[in-house]
Amino acid sequence: DAMKRRAEAAEESADAAARASAEALARAEASEAQLKKQLADLADSVDDAAVAEVVADATAAVAEVAAKASAGGKKPALSRMRKADLILECEARGLAFEGLKVPELRVLLRGARAKDNAN
Repeated sequence: DAMKRRAEAAEESADAAARASAEALARAEASEAQLKKQLADLADSVDDAAVAEVVADATAAVAEVAAKASAGGKKPALSRMRKADLILECEARGLAFEGLKVPELRVLLRGARAKDNAN
């Protein structure tokens, strides 16, 4: 009976830790998305080339940190990404994506990722 209670307590503790981790991850993802949107908005409103370069560098840094923070530092598979995620990555890379459909976004990003891997 004592062993069963200890096992249940351990299971509850593990569940609580998993919930806390999921909540922290959700908050981090929301912060990342908000930062990416703010940088994209800033990039759209900048006329000064020097400021635009700083914004582009910051956007690239956010994308790099996000990639390293994801599982194993790998970028998510394009085939598993939703349109909003594909657009965020296009924005982070400074790629023109307006009017493109999901398959076209994937092709665009596949090429950009291949270029990254070649370097």
